[in-house]
This record gives sequence, C-alpha cells and structure tokens, in this order.
Amino acid sequence: MIRDREIEDLPLVLEQLRIIADQRGVSSAGWFYDTWQGARLALASREPGERRVGAEMLADLPKMHPTITEALKRAGLLRPARPRIVPRSAFTRGSCGHCLAWNGVVRRVCAGCHHWERKPHHFPVSVCVRCCRELPTSAGHCRRCRLVMAETASDLSGAGLVGGDQLWFGGEFAPLLRTVKHKATDVGVRGRFEAKAKAVREVAQPPREVSEYLINPIQQGLFPCPERDWTRLDKTRRPALTEHAMQVVAGFTTHLRSLGADPKHVASSFRTLRIVAGHLGVEIPLLEADIRAVAALSDSHHHGRLPHYLEQLGLLEPLNLDSADVRRARELADALPTAFAAAVHTWIRVMTGVGTRPSRALKDRTIHSYVSQAHPVLSDWASVGIDDPRAITSSDIDRAISAHRGANPRTILCSLRSMFRALKRERLVFRDPARAVSLSRPKTLPRPIATDRLRGLLGQADTARDRLTVGLVAVHALTRFEVPHLRLTDIDLTRGRLTIRRPGRLDHIVYLDELTWDLLRTWLAERSTRWPSTTNPHLLLSRQTAVNDSNAPLSDLATKKPFMAIGVRASALRADRILDEAKHTADPIHLIRVFGIAPNTAMHYLRAAHPAQFRPDPIAP
Repeated sequence: MIRDREIEDLPLVLEQLRIIADQRGVSSAGWFYDTWQGARLALASREPGERRVGAEMLADLPKMHPTITEALKRAGLLRPARPRIVPRSAFTRGSCGHCLAWNGVVRRVCAGCHHWERKPHHFPVSVCVRCCRELPTSAGHCRRCRLVMAETASDLSGAGLVGGDQLWFGGEFAPLLRTVKHKATDVGVRGRFEAKAKAVREVAQPPREVSEYLINPIQQGLFPCPERDWTRLDKTRRPALTEHAMQVVAGFTTHLRSLGADPKHVASSFRTLRIVAGHLGVEIPLLEADIRAVAALSDSHHHGRLPHYLEQLGLLEPLNLDSADVRRARELADALPTAFAAAVHTWIRVMTGVGTRPSRALKDRTIHSYVSQAHPVLSDWASVGIDDPRAITSSDIDRAISAHRGANPRTILCSLRSMFRALKRERLVFRDPARAVSLSRPKTLPRPIATDRLRGLLGQADTARDRLTVGLVAVHALTRFEVPHLRLTDIDLTRGRLTIRRPGRLDHIVYLDELTWDLLRTWLAERSTRWPSTTNPHLLLSRQTAVNDSNAPLSDLATKKPFMAIGVRASALRADRILDEAKHTADPIHLIRVFGIAPNTAMHYLRAAHPAQFRPDPIAP
C-alpha cells in the first residue's frame, strides 16, 4: 500500500505544508492528515523517472488539492499542465431530445431531428405508433423508430434488442435513413440498407452449385456447336465458380492494377467473366463470341479488357472480325454482279494478307478506298455487257479513266492496278491489262514555308507530347505516321540516338540535337510521372493508350491535333526541313543519310533547291 511505502521527496512537501499552516494559522490534526495523505498520493502517482507531479493530475485528488498544489509548487516539484488532446467542452445536454442520440452539443435536438422539426408540412407532429411519443412523424413513426426499424429489418449486426432499442451516437457518426442522393435515373433509394437486405437474401438462399454445363477438356466434340443463345440466360441462378475459375477472376484484378486501372471502374467486365466462367468453366479456352454475347445482354455487362487478359492466360479462342472499313469493302463487293463480286472478294483477301501466298496486309482504310474507287468502274463495265474480268483490255481501262477528270483518274488507275495484280497472282486472269496504262503528271517542286509562320512554332503546342511531335517532324523530318510508332527501346540515351523502324525498309537512325533532346527528356519525365506502371511500349501515350492492355499506339487524330493547332501541315513542315537542308548541300548522299529518304526523293529536293544546276529533261512530258 502507498501508506506503507517510503515516498521520495515527501519530506520537502511536508516542510512546505508546515510553513503554509503557520502562515494560515492552522493547527487542526485533520487538516494535516488530509494534506499529508494527499501529498503522499500525488507523489506516488508520478511517472517512472519523473520527479515532478503533473498539474493536470492534482485535479483528481479527493481533498485539499489547491493547498497541495501550492506546496508542490514551493518545493519545486510541480510540472505545468500538458495541453489537452480533446479540449474541455462547455456544458452539453448530451442526448437529443427526439432520437436520444448522444451528440455532445448544447442544442436541444440533433441536426437530423431539427430538419424534421422545421418542416411540419412534411413531418407533422403526432403520436408515434411504435414508441407512443408525440414527435414529428413520417408514415406514423418518429425519426428514431424509422431508423431502428430500418436497421433491424435486416439485422446482420445484431442491433435488434428484446424489450428495448439500441442507442447510437449523433453528429457525423450517426446512421442515416438516406445513404445516397436521389437521381433521376434511380429506382428508389439504394444504399447500405439495400446491401444488407441483399446479403440477407444471399444467406437465406441455398448454397449455389457448380454448373452442369461445364466443358470437359477430355471430351472431344462430335460436330461443330452453333453459337450459344445467351439471351435465355437465367440471371437469378448463378452457378458457383470452381477453384480454377476463382483464380482466374482474382487474377483479373491483379492484371488491371498492373496496368494502372482501378478494378472498380470495370465491374461490368467482372460480371461478364463470372457468368461465362461459371457456366462453362475455364478448363478449355473460352470463345470470344460467348464473351461478346454475354456483354451484349445489358448495359451492366461489358467485355472491355477481358479478351487480352484471357489471351495472356491462353484461355481465349479469338473471333476473327473484320474492321468497319473491310466490312464496307465487302458490302461494295456484294453489290456487284457475280463474276466481278467473286473477283473483288479475292482481291480483298489478297489485300488483307490471307491469299494463296502470304503477304503483308494493307491498312483497312486503304482497302476500303481501293474498292470504293474501283466499284463505279466495275459497275459501268457490267452495265455494257462485260461480265468477266478476263475480258477487260487496256483500251477499256483507258476509256474508263478518260471519263473522269481531275485527280480522280489517277486514284482509279491505282486501284485497278492493285486489283488486276492481285487477280493475276491468284491465277484468275492471264495478263494484267492495267500494267500498260499510264498517266502523265506534272512534277510539283516542294516550296519553303514563310519564316514568320515558323517563328515560335514550338511555343504554340500545348503539351510536352505535342511539342515533341512537332519537334521530331520539324527538325528530323519524320512523317506524322512514324512518330506514334516510336518505342522506348528505340531510344539510345547514352549515344543520343533514336532508331526509326520502317517495315520493309532499312531502319533509320536519328542523332538527336540539343533541342530535340530537351523535348524528349521533358516528355519522358512527364510520362513516368503520369503513368509509372503502364506496360505500353510506345514512346508517346495518351490517357486511353496508357491503360489499354492491347498496347495500341497513339491515334491518328492525336498526332494530327498539334499540327492543326499551329496551322501547318506535317507534310509541309517535313518538306520545308528537307528543302532547307538541301539548300546547304548539293550532295544527295547527305540527304539520304540525314533523313533516310530514297535517292529519287533526294534528287527531287536538290532539283528544287538548286534549279540552275539541272538541265530540263528533253523527253519529259
């Protein structure tokens, strides 16, 4: 016990208490007993290693704490009071007078009940049916009873009591009746009460069973199965996921986070994956057609990012779909007579790279452009009785081209040459009638851009990505279509070089100057700050391509936008740069090495830069 222990520094305090007693003229034994025992208790409550007594601790002494405080202060054993973590509050009423929630404020009722009280036309004062108190009510119940009934309707937390109600805190910790805001598209109030009711329904339902339609990887198919009709899917019956399927669903979350995407934003893709994996299993690759069919059931289902993720796991059988341009080209072919339709479909297969001999596929928009240019000519031939591509002669092509004026005849001839070259390659025609047809065209020399239009060009670009795009075209004469395909691995930081990969041609190496290097360094810093976890290997990114799991390059519009802002076409800016370099040299090899252009192109620019050094061609048209 404290009274049996020897308390350090107690004699110093007792000496000061005697001095205080002499000053006050006190001599009663009770006074000395209360002060000595209080001083002993205060000194015994000191923290280990602390000699002084905290002033905030003396307020808890049963008696005589002002006198003991004075004695400790005179003895040099009193420590100033420490600041309170929670400030001392004024007098509070404690609980709300209506809902009985403890809110710790002076107001008679809490904010929620005050809202009910100040709107008597919405919440009239009447006797509550449940608690029999006369308060503002809604549907016959006061605010407290409404909340208790809502909380205990699906009592997952065990808040319901027998013979009484559970009290709660008020203020910002108080539970609310409305947990979300009303919207025009909302059906009722959706929040934690609905979530609790949904959880209760799921608990009450029998355990889900594994789907009976799981595909066995050992069982081979006897005949091709038609496409499944997912519109008859019973959404109320969700099969349980197998262990392997649960791992695939959990891995989708990891896959999204590795791309820097939030899994909450693609909840609709998770629904699609759970439905397909639950009904069919993941023991064999899933058909992309099934994934797209489930995603098309409603707006709450989606298939974004799923195909690429399943393809990485080897669990996807892709669906070969034509792009919109190729589909339009096939529709134009179907509109032609039978003989020409079959020939054009063969031509389209060759342009897409799936002919009898493999070849590099053309761009989809190029395929549609070629077919749309040749379609009116083929229709005219069919209308005059030509029903076989083998009956077409060079004279027919000449007459078809002469019927058009302007720049259109050249594009038509280019399309017909492509078509007959493909048909001869596929052995559908014996000879190429378009090969002997040619059109004369005057050669236009490149022109320089005015100096005032080039001054301050980089300053007009808004972002670091746009300034780098303009800089690569204006300084190193890259084409607008080469810039979005640059990759991070093409940059050699130690040597200050950038490799331009050109399919079907030799790679071109660009030696970065100080201006371009500063633009590149600024963009790389911004790229690593905005998208540190992106897996897209391309140098230039946007908000869409940075999190796109297909690692797509920058769109054509994104690369065209900075040139639209500065008011100069990329091709004109590139031509001005090559022409400016050609004015300082007469060596075509120099232009070929610096810009990676063809010899004919180099001579074309030298002819424009030094016209006096070239004689006119006597046989030129």
